[in-house]
Amino acid sequence: MEWQRFTGRARHIVLLAQEEAQKLGSEYVCTEHLLLGLLRLEDGLTARVFAKFGVTLERDDTNKGGGYASWLARVFAKFGVTLERVREEVLKLQDVKGEVPSEAAVRKTIAEQADALRHAAQNAAVTPEQVIEVNALREAIAADAAGWRKKSVLSLFDISTTQIRAVLDIATGLKKYDLARQTSLYWAYPRTLALLFEKPSLRTRVSFEVSMAHLQGQAIYLAPGDVGLGTREAVPDVAEALARWVDILAARVFQHETIEELAANSSIPVINALSDREHPIQAFADLLTLEEQKGTLGNNIKLAYVGDGNNVLHALLLACAKMGVHCTAAYPDGYAPDARYVTEAQRIGQETGARIELLTDPVAAVAGADAVYTDVWASMGQESEKESRSQIFAPYQINAELLRHAKSDAIVLHCLPAHRGEEVSADIMARHKTVVFDQAENRLHTQKALLVLILGL
Repeated sequence: MEWQRFTGRARHIVLLAQEEAQKLGSEYVCTEHLLLGLLRLEDGLTARVFAKFGVTLERDDTNKGGGYASWLARVFAKFGVTLERVREEVLKLQDVKGEVPSEAAVRKTIAEQADALRHAAQNAAVTPEQVIEVNALREAIAADAAGWRKKSVLSLFDISTTQIRAVLDIATGLKKYDLARQTSLYWAYPRTLALLFEKPSLRTRVSFEVSMAHLQGQAIYLAPGDVGLGTREAVPDVAEALARWVDILAARVFQHETIEELAANSSIPVINALSDREHPIQAFADLLTLEEQKGTLGNNIKLAYVGDGNNVLHALLLACAKMGVHCTAAYPDGYAPDARYVTEAQRIGQETGARIELLTDPVAAVAGADAVYTDVWASMGQESEKESRSQIFAPYQINAELLRHAKSDAIVLHCLPAHRGEEVSADIMARHKTVVFDQAENRLHTQKALLVLILGL
């Protein structure tokens, strides 16, 4: 029996059993550990049967031999309960009709199920140390010390440094298990995410859908033509209707006001998956990549952004300022970022020690930089400006000559899609593509972290 064939709930039981074995100092997962794990699921059939008869199982109440069914019979016998009464209660709780199995059949079924679960535990390939790490992740999410539960993510204006740090820490833990292809955390009751998109996407859609799949939830993609947001149906009505069906909403829209209107009319958390004003979820992935490559975020790191003063830069300014990372941006005259973001980032920087500088000279901007970041010159919806922008932004291309002024070990970041030969030269993209695609991958891990922090487990 393969581990991948077990349901999310069954995997959860195995992980709980492994935790119980670790608590008892056992190298192996035995039947009593599986039962202790089952009893921790208070809504499960096992816990309900034990509660019905007032039977408790102590952690030192170990199986001394004679088979699982015989041992379980002795546990119940201590409380004056026979397996026949247990069998009758199980059938009652399951509302089983038809022929009633014999006690021998019940014992056989118990033994078969125990063997299957024991086999799954042995093949889960999770060490005791990893069980402790998963438990630490689960406890951190449950504690919600940063105050993420049921919180919407409309703008990084509303997200604290502590909350950003929580996302990065949880994402780091989740990524470790994902890369090892090991199940770590998931919902006992499947949650549902609605992806409401006015703009098409590769990274945003796939990373959210895969996140939900890993968490044993489901994502529902709503393309522009499916809803007619604000045309076929009013934004408040869409928000209220979705809130009756799903647990959380991520919207990728043209106008930031649409995100605000969705949140104002929804009783569920709303995530800004991109608007014309800001791209907050991209910033989480950017910070995680920067930390992976350059160490703990702080005043020891300088990031230089070269290009359009757009939604990506807006989020970066706030994210860097809140994490104490120096951020210098260079852009052509007339393409500056929104003054509200600059003012707030500089205000925060005075508290965190982050220098937030805005220039028109790309060489000065990248001087001494640990990371150089760029984005497309003409974003979605600006296609008519592509030709004129190509001429205006030509001096702002990330190429070998510009990177000579950054640190020798500087990395290049790009939120993608990349237009080689425009905002980044083909040779530089080829040289730095591993980090760029690490950055894209980190969309998965940081968004998964956001989902578990906002919804809990």
